[in-house]
Amino acid sequence: SDQKKRIRLNYDNLKKMLEFTKKLEKSIESNSFKIKNFRYFLNHSWLLKKNLSNKISNKKIENIINKFNFKKHSFKLLGAGGGGFIYVSGKNHEKIIKKHNFVSLKIKPESNGSQIIYYEK
Repeated sequence: SDQKKRIRLNYDNLKKMLEFTKKLEKSIESNSFKIKNFRYFLNHSWLLKKNLSNKISNKKIENIINKFNFKKHSFKLLGAGGGGFIYVSGKNHEKIIKKHNFVSLKIKPESNGSQIIYYEK
């Protein structure tokens, strides 16, 4: 994949992503976890991740993300291989989803990864 070819170029970003993950893990384990820290982690890891390859994001993804406020919402691209979901959390994100007629799915943690069991619009 493009990311594998660029490992040497991306070393610093990958290292920062690992450091973010370790900090978040430590925060959760020490019971000092705060949701604003989680949002910071998600958003900054997104910025680092999309710089790994120009194939990670595209105009459609960026247009969706730009509808939300980076300071009030957090984002995570879920899935792989040209399909997936954008996880968004934060204050009043439902209003933005409704305003732009985005499809919204309720999610919960799952040990098997992301799956759509049933969807009806």
